[in-house]
Amino acid sequence: GEHDSHKNASARAALQPMVRMAEETGAAVLCISHLSKGTKGQACHERVNGSIGIVALCRIAIQVTRNPQTKLCTMVRSKSNLGPLDGAYAYSLDRKTIDHDGSVVDEAQYVTFGGFNPNATAETVAAEDEALLQSAGEQTATDWLLEHLSEKPTPTKKLKVLAEDEGIQWGQIRKARSRTPGFCSRGGTRDATWWINPLALCESHRILFEKF
Repeated sequence: GEHDSHKNASARAALQPMVRMAEETGAAVLCISHLSKGTKGQACHERVNGSIGIVALCRIAIQVTRNPQTKLCTMVRSKSNLGPLDGAYAYSLDRKTIDHDGSVVDEAQYVTFGGFNPNATAETVAAEDEALLQSAGEQTATDWLLEHLSEKPTPTKKLKVLAEDEGIQWGQIRKARSRTPGFCSRGGTRDATWWINPLALCESHRILFEKF
């Protein structure tokens, strides 16, 4: 509408009625947001999507990350006007089957809390999370490239389309090629570029591409 969530003054004006309501009723207000892309290295409370004024209104800002390998989550304070910042809690989201009088069976989700790391901060947790996500993305791209070049050379244009269809970033694919021994790209017929895994070439393809 008339407010812009990316401008401090506009965001504060839009949230002011909610602030008054919380003060008058004593209610706790929970806001959920995501971290903005391309903000790596900045303070975590400055990375929230939208205006920083949104975080400025909060008494406490809690950052939640999830390990892509172990599925374990980490909860840490990135801002607090009510206490210390240090310390992170580990937890997991699990499912449990509930039997109602032996007739109706439902599945419910519950939280299992793990350990507490008193030395963790929002910045250290975010750095570890980004490293894990990057590592997982790189391995996914490498596995994907090995699979699609396992039998024959593939034109670059076709490989790009396949990667886009399967949600694989092209930048990750290029990095996977550069760090995987043997992978290369060469000019082919009609100015096309082909991606090659020499270890997977059959003899006929090997003879053809050795000409380039």
